[in-house]
Order: sequence, then C-alpha cells, then structure tokens
Amino acid sequence: MQTPLHCVETRSLTFGYSSTEPVLKSIDLKVEQGSIYGFLGPNGAGKTTTLRLILGLLKIQTGQVSIFGKDLAKGRLEILRQVGSMIESPSLYGHLTAYENLALLCKVYRCSTDAINQALELVDLTQTKNKKVSQFSLGMKQRLGIAVALLHRPPLLILDEPTNGLDPNGIIEMRALLKKLNKESGTTIVISSHLLAEIEKLVSHVGIIHQGKMRFQGTLEKLQLLTRQNNDTVTIETDNMPATKEIVEQLGHRCEVGEGYVLIKNITKANIAVVNASLVASSINVYGISSQTSYLENIFMEIINR
Repeated sequence: MQTPLHCVETRSLTFGYSSTEPVLKSIDLKVEQGSIYGFLGPNGAGKTTTLRLILGLLKIQTGQVSIFGKDLAKGRLEILRQVGSMIESPSLYGHLTAYENLALLCKVYRCSTDAINQALELVDLTQTKNKKVSQFSLGMKQRLGIAVALLHRPPLLILDEPTNGLDPNGIIEMRALLKKLNKESGTTIVISSHLLAEIEKLVSHVGIIHQGKMRFQGTLEKLQLLTRQNNDTVTIETDNMPATKEIVEQLGHRCEVGEGYVLIKNITKANIAVVNASLVASSINVYGISSQTSYLENIFMEIINR
C-alpha cells in the first residue's frame, strides 16, 4: 500500500508558555493531503497553540513542523503563501468595508482583484461588500474571515472554530462550502471545533488532543470501528419488563429499565442476537430492538476520560 502524502506534519512538537508543565507534549500530527482533518479537544487542550505553531505565529521550542513536505523553519514565507488560515477571531479593519479589507490583502497575496468578488460570493457577502465591517454581526465577520483565508485559493486551509457565531443555517452553508472546496478543488482542510456533531458530518480524519497529548489520530471510520464494539446501546421493548431485565442480567449484561423498554449498554451485535433468542425462548413477546452506535460526542468523551 502506498504511503499517504502528508500536507501537514509535526514531529515531537513540544511547547510551553512558561517553565512549568508544557502545554503541548510531543505532538505528532499528520494531515493527509486532500483530507478534511477535524482537530478536537476540550478547551485548554492545546488545539489553538498547535495551529499557531504550524502557522509560525509562535516560535517552535522543540520539534519540527513540515508543510507540503518542507520544513517550516527553512522556508516560512514561501510555504505560508500557499496557506489560508483563520485563528480565533478574524483580523479585520472595522473602519473599512468588506471589499476594502480584501483589496488590501490582494496586495499582500499578490492576487488579482477578480478574486475579491469570487471570495465574497463563496461566503455569501456580495450584497454587503460595501458595508463597513464595524457594522457586521459576529457571524458576518466570521464569514468575511473565511473569505480572507480563501482569497488566494490556497491548497491548504487551516481554520480555528470557523462556525463560531453562525446561526444554524450559516453552519450548514459553511459545511457545504468546505465540502465543495475539498471535493472540487482538492483543498486540504484542518478545522478545529467544539461542535462535534457538525465535525462528524464534515471530516474524513480526526485528531483528538487532551491535556497536551494526542489521544487518537486516524480516519473517522477507524475511530468509529475502534469504539463500536464497546459502545452500542440497545433498547428492547417487550410485553414483560421485569422478566426481560432478569434474562438480560442472567446473560451477563447490565441494563436499565425505563418506561416500556430495557436499555442495554456495551453490547455487541452477536450478543444482541443471543438476548433476542433467549427472550423468545422464554415466551416473551419482543416488540422492537433498536441499536444506535455512539455518536462522536460519546466516543470523544470516552477517549479523553480514559
């Protein structure tokens, strides 16, 4: 099997803001080219610090950052011209319009002014391009920040909490935009977020960081498979709840009795079949069995609590 190309890679990245315990502890982050990489972790886990180091906004203390296979320390300006980013709040001039903000950055990125209208259209700000940014809502500023990151059509996009301040419709539109950029332009996207349900609908790969250490890294499918056997929750509806609970417990499963159902956690598909057969053999009418694999939130909490 061919080794995947890594658009972003860190090796033993360690960083501290003081002489006390470091914020990051030997982070080996690998972002495959063409992927949408969801970088997850609770507040204070080290997500933003990692992204700042990758973008050269913080000086590397220990370790190495490579982007497009090139050492960031040896070609920072050349590399970062091919990267679009938004870390925390977008940096915008409030006394200028949306169009004027992008026009200034066109000179920095050395791109055509045609790119301005294209970027504004992508984030649905064409109708307000002549409005001063100081009059923008938080969601509009966030969308303009995305337009800034997309202005020069970079092959790599790094976004820290890009859906912050967006309403539900704006979040859906942002998700569609990022998927479109990834699919049609092959843009590699690194995105950190606390909205785990949204991340699950968007990403192909996941990295989970907690207390400065990487706890998991791989495809979303691998994460789901890794935890699926231990995280299936089954609801069984029968005509005899006490007898159902007794049989389930006799088979070695812990369960909870609700109103009209028995809830079994941590059960494999094979054992679901065994429970069903035992209930039928005991002349208990089974009205329904529903199984739901854990969502990303549950998997995330299990990993960081280990």
